[in-house]
Amino acid sequence: MNEEKSLSGDYLIAYLTLFSGLSISVVAIYYSVLGMMSIFVGASLSIMFMGVFLESSKLVITVWVKRYWNHTPAIIRWCMVIEIGRAHV
Repeated sequence: MNEEKSLSGDYLIAYLTLFSGLSISVVAIYYSVLGMMSIFVGASLSIMFMGVFLESSKLVITVWVKRYWNHTPAIIRWCMVIEIGRAHV
């Protein structure tokens, strides 16, 4: 019985973490794209696509690095971690 409660609590924390991370990502891309669109008014559609693709690729790379962390050479791991952090700024 306690094992079931612990397992459901783990899933709750996992889903809350996922929701929190995705929410932060959505808000960040919204403000980033909004700011870029106000600077480059003539290229609004291009800026929107660029921002969405950059943000989604950052999420995919983050999942890939987490999943294959132990199977990837250290130099590649840390290069990707640095690029993910750099893309966020």
